[in-house]
Amino acid sequence: MSLVDKFKQIIFIDEENTGLSAFAARLMEKKLLMARVYDVRATSRGTVVLFPEPVSPKAAEIAADYDISLHAHRAMQLTDDVFAEDVLVMVLDSASKKKVFENYPSAKNVFLLKEYLGEVGDVAFPIGEPVEKYRPVCETIDRLLELLLAKFLPTRQTETIE
Repeated sequence: MSLVDKFKQIIFIDEENTGLSAFAARLMEKKLLMARVYDVRATSRGTVVLFPEPVSPKAAEIAADYDISLHAHRAMQLTDDVFAEDVLVMVLDSASKKKVFENYPSAKNVFLLKEYLGEVGDVAFPIGEPVEKYRPVCETIDRLLELLLAKFLPTRQTETIE
């Protein structure tokens, strides 16, 4: 069974929801549509959102390189009511994952993105650095999302020609 049969939403989580989680959600949404997966949504939330702040200009600039726009995005606080059996929660860093389990009693299907894909470590923007330092992080997210997308695609049987 593919993940598309189990999950109908993917929520990407980081602390402020003003950069990487918003980028990951929008890019995953684009990848799902390109793969003709229409019944799975990708969204994002933050663990510490004080007000509906826009994305960082650096994140918006890099998103444009991927033909996606983050200009309409406003940071949203994670709430306990988003957790459900058909929601996959992909946390980008260990500190945010810890906050999810500490602050949300209904938390389920919560995974660190890299660990879920068999890798180790966090994914985080180098806050305060030049945009050039952000680009490799977005390339990593792009690669990880390709791996995640492969898990969502139904297994396809191939015929052997003899």
